[in-house]
Amino acid sequence: IAYWIHHFELNESEIRWKNICLRKVKYCCIYKIAEFNHKLLNNTLSCGFYVNKWNKNVPAKCLHCSLNHDVKHMLFDCSNVNFIWQKLSVSFNINFTWKKILFGFGNASKYAKSNVKLNNLVSLICFLFYKIWIQKGSQFTALNLKYFLLGELDFYNRIQTKCNIEFIELSQLTKVYDVVQNLFAI
Repeated sequence: IAYWIHHFELNESEIRWKNICLRKVKYCCIYKIAEFNHKLLNNTLSCGFYVNKWNKNVPAKCLHCSLNHDVKHMLFDCSNVNFIWQKLSVSFNINFTWKKILFGFGNASKYAKSNVKLNNLVSLICFLFYKIWIQKGSQFTALNLKYFLLGELDFYNRIQTKCNIEFIELSQLTKVYDVVQNLFAI
């Protein structure tokens, strides 16, 4: 918590951690993504920059951008993923910033279902960016990302249908699918 307060230059009164935990962890009905959000909020996700300190085989710099491969870079700043956030910002008419991605959208006291689903969607996208980095590592390319995201989005859509849960608004999932489908045209 102290890390993010310092990172965003906030005073503790500006931020309500209980509401953030509700938005990002408690209201997330898929355990793996809730766990991911918990680690993200507590700044305990693995990334190249930190793993390199004890395993020199893992590069500390992003192989695509040559910048420090920290969590923010991996999920938001890397040119491969930032391009997607920019396209999603246009498609959703929302300015996806690192702060909004990290802390979530909406006010927990007036918590609308649409905000829960939007937070779940953003968390899913971040989780998938993280997952492809874990699986592909240095072989992570824009094309890998496209096909990986399409497959995973389809998978989560099937989970929603089969389990009869509304984790993510279908229209939002369709927008993301369309944005990803049109990425990196060959």
